[in-house]
Amino acid sequence: MGTTDYNTLFEATNLNGEPALIEGSTLRAGSTLQPEHYDFVPGDLYPYYIASDSAFLSRGPVSLTASWTVRTHAAASPIVEAEKEKYAFFTYFSVCFLDRPEVTKAGGLGICTYGQEWTTSMASPRTITYATRIIDGVNQTRFNEKELPEYTRPSLVYAYDAAADTFTVELDGEQTMRVANVRRDYLGGASECWLGLSGGIGWRNDLVETLDPSNPEKYPATQTRTVGLTFDSMALPKLDPEISGISLYRYNDATKKYDIPVEKHDVLGADEVVQVRCTVRNKSAAASADGFDEQYSMHLKLAHTTDNPTQGIAPFAEAGFPMEVVDKNGTVTSSVEEPGPETLSGKVGVPITLSGNDPVSVTYFARINQADGHAVKVSHELIEDTFQGSQFATAELIADQELKPAPPSMDPDDPDSGAGTAFHYTRLPIANENGWNRSPVAVTFYAGDFDELLVTASDGGALGTLADREAWRQTADTDGVTVSLQARSTAGALSKKGTEAIRIDTHVPALRWDASAGTLTADDSVPPSSGKAVAGVWKVYRVKADGRALDTDDVTKSPVVGASACSLSAGSVGGDRVAMSRAEGQAAWDFNLTDGVGATVQTVASPAPGFYVAEDAAGNVSSVVEVREADEPTTPGPDGPEGPGDQDPTGPGGQNPTNPPDSETPGPPTVIIKPDPGKPGDTSKPLPPTKVEEDPAGKLSHAVIEDDLTVGTAKAFPSAVDFTTLFSERYDVSSTLSDGALTYGPIRIFNADGQEVDAVDRTKPGDWVIEQRIVDSAGNSTTIRLSYHVREGVIDGWLGSGNASDGLGGTGGSSGGDGSAGAGAAAGEGRGRFASALRALPQTGGIFGSCPLHVLFALIMVLASAYGMMRLRQESLDCKERYREAVR
Repeated sequence: MGTTDYNTLFEATNLNGEPALIEGSTLRAGSTLQPEHYDFVPGDLYPYYIASDSAFLSRGPVSLTASWTVRTHAAASPIVEAEKEKYAFFTYFSVCFLDRPEVTKAGGLGICTYGQEWTTSMASPRTITYATRIIDGVNQTRFNEKELPEYTRPSLVYAYDAAADTFTVELDGEQTMRVANVRRDYLGGASECWLGLSGGIGWRNDLVETLDPSNPEKYPATQTRTVGLTFDSMALPKLDPEISGISLYRYNDATKKYDIPVEKHDVLGADEVVQVRCTVRNKSAAASADGFDEQYSMHLKLAHTTDNPTQGIAPFAEAGFPMEVVDKNGTVTSSVEEPGPETLSGKVGVPITLSGNDPVSVTYFARINQADGHAVKVSHELIEDTFQGSQFATAELIADQELKPAPPSMDPDDPDSGAGTAFHYTRLPIANENGWNRSPVAVTFYAGDFDELLVTASDGGALGTLADREAWRQTADTDGVTVSLQARSTAGALSKKGTEAIRIDTHVPALRWDASAGTLTADDSVPPSSGKAVAGVWKVYRVKADGRALDTDDVTKSPVVGASACSLSAGSVGGDRVAMSRAEGQAAWDFNLTDGVGATVQTVASPAPGFYVAEDAAGNVSSVVEVREADEPTTPGPDGPEGPGDQDPTGPGGQNPTNPPDSETPGPPTVIIKPDPGKPGDTSKPLPPTKVEEDPAGKLSHAVIEDDLTVGTAKAFPSAVDFTTLFSERYDVSSTLSDGALTYGPIRIFNADGQEVDAVDRTKPGDWVIEQRIVDSAGNSTTIRLSYHVREGVIDGWLGSGNASDGLGGTGGSSGGDGSAGAGAAAGEGRGRFASALRALPQTGGIFGSCPLHVLFALIMVLASAYGMMRLRQESLDCKERYREAVR
């Protein structure tokens, strides 16, 4: 433990010449490198000599109540034979303990730890060490003198033992000096002293007879040489400090004290005042050995470095909010109530004295400012006053306030979901693996840890502030928009910022078969002014005739209630597609994407016969296109040549002229709307097709059946899974073939603009089309097209599990092929609770009854109902027309 910059510890003083230099951990005491480094000095032993020496005095007092060890090595050029003939030489290093920082007036102990001497009259140089008492800055009589071998680079270890009050010197591992009772005999019992180090070189040319003291350059040494001391370490062997128990406390209104512990995941308000507590102690067992408590003067400061940061917390001292130091007995030994140098943030720091192993408590106040939700961290630096060594301690007091999105599988409406704490917002639907959505995206906030969510654009523009369970939506197509999210509490606490990258492409790619060229072309281009995004072509692959994956098993009758519907979206189109062997032809082509975006057009050459679809990077899937051998006629897609938006019926009443209902020739699957369980005596009613088309070969029939359902607004977003259940409970589908086998295609949901989406938004009025295609074993198909209307004020009916509780609900009926109300209309009317209640009114007489008001009321309700049905019918027709236009 000790400084590495000795300029902060010692102040250099030139004695003879100007050789003094502190360079890192090296002290240069003497030098002949430049003439100004040495000078003539009067001497008692010789008529004159030339010297270069200097001293280094500690800038502050050194404790004599704490043990310390200084390890160094010295460097001095040896005396060579050529110099011995005419020169007298000496070199030295010394250490001294002074009772004051004034060298010329100080008293104390001086020790020459290493010295070399030579004169022309000596037989050989000698190396010595000795001690001397210092009085008024002058060395007195030597004692403990000892001759040593000659060294050129000796290691010197200076050690002071506070308990024994002794000073020792080791030269190259051998103890050469020991002085006892340093405090008592040389410093008057003082507990501290000033430490001095000095050294130098001197020489005299015995052959020079004419002296010229004014020009020392005439008398240089024969070598350029330096004498110096380099520090290897400065250690306090009985000091092992620690800063522990750093913690925060909030104010308690009940006790009027700061005694509520702050947990790591608590959310604190901006600029909230807290109390910080920590403990400092010396944990070295040697600090209290032999009945002597070592004492160390130290200062505690606030630190902020790359490795030891302080962030989100600002300590302060002012009236009523003191910085205090408390000893082991609970006595306040220091208290500061204003800014100054001896505060945590001050230049000096909070003064602390560690005695033995006794703990010292430090308390202070601080304001919390958890900017952008980052963690609150505090770092302390404990500085030892003697050698300026330091130790750091960093603690994370409050963790990052993460803005947590809900996991994809989380149901935020589940009471056990932890909404507001386990997660703070949802982003639905989640993006596919390429980062795209094919329907509007909603970011919904859930209050708990925080009270509102700030939504901003990438340029910093505000997009909205969301309260609990409010949502911000991106509805339009976009090639990419990034929104920034940050939660905030009413107390001003902020979460870390989060971002959501949104890309929406609702455009369905086109797939074309060019029989003459033998190519399938997938095209995802859009007109420049369409406002549509382009995700680009991702895949082309074979499917079954109804669009399902090749490995999907055929089923009979209705699908299992509650089973997930197939979806022609990325990652779920038939699950894992089956790649056919080379002998059977390639079944799938995956195209490269760049940052989730594919090329606008991709072409597949020479595909094997079969049914194909194209899929873009957003998961939008084209209509099914059939590839036949060159001599085979082309069969329309699953919904006829124009896809789901087929044209008007081909026969009166929407019946199939080729395979009418009474014909024994098999036709498309038939659909019956099931009886209303809320109407006693209600029976099943067939839903006649509104259109039936034959393929060019006259082998297969493709029918479309239309139905209507009106529901009230609700906080629900029914998806394909919900409508699979609804269709299963509402419709009974049968094959006209003897095997009875039917294959159910995926549920597809279209909004009023004809865009395919993932779910219906029942939170506001709107019109939707729900579609499912059923194919028999021969390839005949029937498409059920349900017009689904969401209206304010409509009371949801029974309809099995499709009620208000799961977001389906509704009243309604099917329309006949000629535009009149079909069988489903009569049944659907009975599904409204209001209509059921009207039929149950008591009868009070004949045609007018005994109470005309009842009859008048009934007439008004009939007129209102008729008007409402006409409005709904018109809205339904408008929706269907927009739908057809959008999908053509």
